[in-house]
Amino acid sequence: MKQLLQLLQLLQRTRWLAVVLLLWGMASQQASAQVAYNLEVRDTVRADTLYLTYKVTNTGAAFTFGNSNFPVNFNSAFVSAVDFANPKIHKRGKWDFANSAANYNLLTATTSQFAGQNRLIVNINQKTGGGTTGGVLLAAGATEVIAVIKFKITNCSASPTMQWLTTGAITDFNNNNIKTGATRIYPAITPTATTISLAPTLVESISGATSVCAGNIFHYRIKKEAGYTYSWFTTIVSSPLPTFSAHADSLGYDTVSVTIPAGATSGDIKVEATSGSCKDTAALAVTVNPSSSASFLTSDTTMCSGASRVMKVSLSGGTGTWNLVYNDGTSDINVTGITSSPYTFTISPTSTTIYTLKSVSSGGCASTVSGSATVTVNPLPVVSATPTSATVCSGSAPSIVLNSTGTTPTYSWTAALQSGSVTGFSLTGTSSTIAEALTGSGVVRYTITSSAGGCTSSAITVDVTVNPLPTATLSGSGSICSGGTTSLSVVLTGTGPWNLLYNDGTSNVTVNNILSSPHSISVSPTSTTTYTLVSVSDANCTGTVSGSATVTVNPLPVVSATPTSATVCSGSAPSIVLNSTGTTPTYSWTAALQSGSVTGFSLTGTSSTIAEALTGSGVVRYTITSSAGGCTSSAITVDVTVNPLPTATLSGSGSICSGGTTSLSVVLTGTGPWNLLYNDGTGNVTVNNILSSPHSISVSPTSTTTYTLVSVSDANCTGTVSGSAIVIVTPAPTLTAPPASVCQASTITLTASSSVDWSVTTTGDVQATFVSGTSAVSLLTGTSTATLQFGISTLGNATVTVTSGGCSNSYTIGVDAGAGLSLNLFLQGFYSGASIMTTDLSAGVPSILSDQYLATGTLPSAGEGVPTSLMRAGASVPAGAVDVIQIELRSGGATGPVAYTTYAWLMSDGSITDYKTGVGTNAIFPCSLLPNDYFIVVKHRNHLAIMSSTPVAFSAGSTASYNFTTSIGQVYGSGALDLDVGVVGMIAGDNRKDANNESNGDDFYDVSVATTNGTGFTGSGYFATDLNGTGVSNASDYNLSSTNNDNLYFSTVP
Repeated sequence: MKQLLQLLQLLQRTRWLAVVLLLWGMASQQASAQVAYNLEVRDTVRADTLYLTYKVTNTGAAFTFGNSNFPVNFNSAFVSAVDFANPKIHKRGKWDFANSAANYNLLTATTSQFAGQNRLIVNINQKTGGGTTGGVLLAAGATEVIAVIKFKITNCSASPTMQWLTTGAITDFNNNNIKTGATRIYPAITPTATTISLAPTLVESISGATSVCAGNIFHYRIKKEAGYTYSWFTTIVSSPLPTFSAHADSLGYDTVSVTIPAGATSGDIKVEATSGSCKDTAALAVTVNPSSSASFLTSDTTMCSGASRVMKVSLSGGTGTWNLVYNDGTSDINVTGITSSPYTFTISPTSTTIYTLKSVSSGGCASTVSGSATVTVNPLPVVSATPTSATVCSGSAPSIVLNSTGTTPTYSWTAALQSGSVTGFSLTGTSSTIAEALTGSGVVRYTITSSAGGCTSSAITVDVTVNPLPTATLSGSGSICSGGTTSLSVVLTGTGPWNLLYNDGTSNVTVNNILSSPHSISVSPTSTTTYTLVSVSDANCTGTVSGSATVTVNPLPVVSATPTSATVCSGSAPSIVLNSTGTTPTYSWTAALQSGSVTGFSLTGTSSTIAEALTGSGVVRYTITSSAGGCTSSAITVDVTVNPLPTATLSGSGSICSGGTTSLSVVLTGTGPWNLLYNDGTGNVTVNNILSSPHSISVSPTSTTTYTLVSVSDANCTGTVSGSAIVIVTPAPTLTAPPASVCQASTITLTASSSVDWSVTTTGDVQATFVSGTSAVSLLTGTSTATLQFGISTLGNATVTVTSGGCSNSYTIGVDAGAGLSLNLFLQGFYSGASIMTTDLSAGVPSILSDQYLATGTLPSAGEGVPTSLMRAGASVPAGAVDVIQIELRSGGATGPVAYTTYAWLMSDGSITDYKTGVGTNAIFPCSLLPNDYFIVVKHRNHLAIMSSTPVAFSAGSTASYNFTTSIGQVYGSGALDLDVGVVGMIAGDNRKDANNESNGDDFYDVSVATTNGTGFTGSGYFATDLNGTGVSNASDYNLSSTNNDNLYFSTVP
């Protein structure tokens, strides 16, 4: 009831009367259950409307509700009865409820309709069927909230009053108050004296800023209601007073702007709504925030690097909560929500830094800042120790030298035991060198700092490890048989690895890198020996030794076997006789297969003779010992090798040509080398020392032959043979009396024993082809005769092969090369001096000579050029070529006939190269000219011909030589010129090559015309008028021709 009274008091200021009835559809889980619940009133504010809200609390057993519709109506005395079929629910998702007027059940009434009424009666009917299914289980003691009904009063001209009636407790769901159907609920009601005053109110509250900064303009508004006028005022105190702008109508709101001066106090912004005699006032509390300020309380300071300082900032004014921005020298730092002054923050700069205040604000209001602080950072000294750690043996002292940066540093150190048990160290010290004798075993840590310039360094530590002195104790006395081994034991203390020195009765023995204790020393003395320790050291220190061990040695028997190894063929037995030193020796042996597959041996035995028949192939090892006087001899082994019987199988039947060779194959088993005996049809043939299988036997029977094997033996045994081979012999074709040699450039006819196929191959530069009609070929088929022709060449061979029925014979025919000629001469026009001629005609790619002689260009006329057909296929202009010369051999005297004509490349040094091949240093002449003496005539396309002054002897297989350059006397009739001191050459200018071979006016005229009309300047070319070999006819050629023409030079060749 108290809650209802409080809520009704709030309703006195609203003209929207909202009565909220929250209803749970409650259906008993069991018809006989007694369910108790209480309805309570509580106030709830949503948006611009005040609501009455009910909650239901289940005070009995659990039951399900919310699965039915609940029609609601009111007393028709002031409102027509309205049936709400679907109350709006906002809990459990059963009915729909949203914060919208469209989702409320709305009744409209005037105050006159309330006249005379003293109570509001709400009738709630529960229906079944057609409603929302499901339901929510309301547990015992649970509380939920129910539905909304809103009333609107439309007339404020009267002030009616009415009495509000609330429900009491409903204790029974099974009486007639709540049941299925349209039964109305009339719960027990206790009327109250509370009266409702239906007075008008504003539609909603004022909206706008509730916290403002003094000195600014702010905006406020309220929802307008038709028929109302609005006036604004404030309780904020300031000087001058706050001012309001003219209010305006904006989108259904009455809006006003308020200027709040600096220094204003907090207060209310208010508005009064007036409609006729109805008035209402709304107020909005506004907090006015004063300005604030910030300043540094911390002055400039000095600190050591790595240290921290607390900075203080004084804050004043504002709302008591500040937002501060300061700069740390590199960036701005933003601090929010400061609630007390002074504000402190901790700094640890690494270098001198200036801290500056940037801004401060409080309550959203910006304010003023002042001051800065400079923090000077001094570097820390850096302390170091040498060494950074140390290890000493017990009783020794380390030497740790301290150093530090800074001016006149001082040191402070402490020492503490980290592990083990060590004595001798001081707990503290200030010396610059730490040298304390330490005894025991463990680790002492020295923690060291230095001080300089008022700052203390970071601490460093030096660990000193103290190692104990090691010990070694020897034991292990006993007896062994001679040759036996026993172990001595050395118990070690300290830290491994250890190095040990012991004495074996004759000398000291060193054992290094012992990793564990006790350590075992294996000894094999040949006589009784006493062992002692000499010294011991571990990974750290040298220590002490103790103890000894005596080893007594008894002699061993010595076993022997005759023979010491044996080899038998499969099926045979060895005979191995055993002997031993000592008194009444006994024997023990074992046998084991070492390789292969052997049967017939016993695994163990005790006999003094081993004789077992062994079959197969492999090695059986007998391991033998003897025993006498309690000692067992060292074991000896006797290997018995069992060799398999070898076999030989012959194959290789086939056919060969008469005079040919074929191979027979013999597959061998066993161990090489093998010795083989075979029969070739006429007698036995022995083949010894065969090293591998299969073995090939090369045979060349003259007639068909059958080959068989007779016997075989390998390195160990004699075995068995099998197989045979038949070789069928087919006769090969032959030539009838082929010549052994021929002269180059000759033709011969060859005759075969039958119709055959012919082929020919050559060596060197020999040219040989068969004549087939009008063609030269390298192959002929199906003929018994063949004509073979030879070209000009150097010395070499031609090999003729005849083939018939797959069989061939080859015949080699030598080719006589004739004679070579080596010449030396110079051309006047081409001469450059120093016994060198120009190579302009062969320079370039392609060169003028290449175009002339190797391509399809126009050949020189009047004997100037050489037919390209005389060149060897694939030939090229040799490097260093000057031009081409023609060489004639004259027989029977200087005026005799020309016996042979050929050509050569003239080289820049005056030598020649064979024209056909482009290689060598001479020209080649056929053997048909030899032997004989010849005058040598040399011609050039634009120089006067010359001839040797004497005949030159030519013979087969040799090279004749002649040098025209040494003197005029070398030229017949002295028809040459001195080109240089001791250098003679051919005379330039005979470009017409007329019958008289003179350098005359016509030759001069040709050159002068060429240089006058520019013919020689149209490009590179092979011109007869090009006397100096430059590739063009120009003034130089003109001058040379003019001079020689004036001198009326003539050739002296008859």
